[in-house]
Amino acid sequence: MKKINSNLVMIILTVGIWISFLSIEWKVILSGGTMTYLFCSWDEYIVEELPRICKKSLENLQIK
Repeated sequence: MKKINSNLVMIILTVGIWISFLSIEWKVILSGGTMTYLFCSWDEYIVEELPRICKKSLENLQIK
């Protein structure tokens, strides 16, 4: 659950950066870090969490 909350904070931060009155160069520079964080956390979810969830689902199907 903490990962979802931190991703939500990063999305809000990115939107806040783009709404602000900064120049386009600063918007790209500042939002680049948040986008990198979101991409890495999504990649981590796909590699680590999704196989575990699928494995549990398959085990539940085999039990029934």
